[in-house]
Amino acid sequence: MVRRGNTVRIETTWKTFAGVLIDPTGHSINIYAPDGSLLPGMPVTNPVKETPGDGVYYYDYDSATDAVLGVYMWTWTALIYGKDSVRNGMFKLTEVALSTFGVMPDEVIAEAGTPTFGNLGFATQDDMSEHVESRILPGAESLINQFLHRSYTASDVPSAVAGCAVRVAARGLMNIAINKKGGLITVNQWMQALADPTIFTPELKAEIQDFIASRSSHIAASRYKTSEIAARWNEDVC
Repeated sequence: MVRRGNTVRIETTWKTFAGVLIDPTGHSINIYAPDGSLLPGMPVTNPVKETPGDGVYYYDYDSATDAVLGVYMWTWTALIYGKDSVRNGMFKLTEVALSTFGVMPDEVIAEAGTPTFGNLGFATQDDMSEHVESRILPGAESLINQFLHRSYTASDVPSAVAGCAVRVAARGLMNIAINKKGGLITVNQWMQALADPTIFTPELKAEIQDFIASRSSHIAASRYKTSEIAARWNEDVC
């Protein structure tokens, strides 16, 4: 899921039938709008080759800020030993604000065990993804920034901090299921125990504590010496 107006990377790997990486020829990439129409400027015939390694190519599609929202399909055809080889895929353009840390909702959902949207009370998978991206992830990232005394963005966030945000957000998503079941979980198919509703656990904090921003120390000075302070204190209480 990508916010419209941003770049969508379409990437694919080409191999022979024996599984050996190969550089095909005659590349042709077509992208189709949600209504099935071919986008202007298609096909693209000059994808970028990934380095290092053969057989890996990508094409960056710059979506317009006013692009139609929805699911876009793409087809990538190339020649391997003179025969057509085809790859297919899709991406979704959305208006939902992107995660500050650059985390995608699919990462959070996978970390939470890929729950079924209906079991969590969502009408569709897209509704669950948008809730993760617009509500749960911003909350998780805010907790982490407060704990670290800094404000990371997608351009400078360490991978360990971004990974922690995924797990914190996943616990937030799992808490929806916990709340729907009254705070109980099944253990060993027969025992029930209270589920831990904590989102940002001490264990998760310990994982990223090395990234806590250092604070400058503050020293208060006084014109009185220790003996003078004691003398004045005694005068005040007498």
